[in-house]
Amino acid sequence: MGVVINFPGSSVPRFQSVKEKIGKLNDDKPVDTAIFSEDEDRAFMALMKEWPCFQRLDPDVNLQQLFELYYDDELTQSQDCVLEFLFHMHDPDSNFDISNALYTWKDEDRQYFFTSLTMHAELIELIKKEELS
Repeated sequence: MGVVINFPGSSVPRFQSVKEKIGKLNDDKPVDTAIFSEDEDRAFMALMKEWPCFQRLDPDVNLQQLFELYYDDELTQSQDCVLEFLFHMHDPDSNFDISNALYTWKDEDRQYFFTSLTMHAELIELIKKEELS
């Protein structure tokens, strides 16, 4: 069986967040989301807005503005955890601190997280079945 959880070793910075990576890549400039297509922007924003902790976010906020809020540390800790989870789902090399997220999220966000994981696992099972057919 392969590695299910990649726990950080002593040589890996434990809390290297996506925000720190963005800062290093962008030299303290706002994040440029031009590398994403408009459809990907909309899909990401729609998925993110389904989370309970994002229900009160201004509906007119776009992805660029969301990244700026994240980078400027203007989101709640719960919202930060959601973004880091979504980044991790998109890129497994992006760190996600599940313990911190589970501690930080209210019950409705935890339940949404578990639902997301279940849907993701079901999708993987479908893909595996198709590959074996």
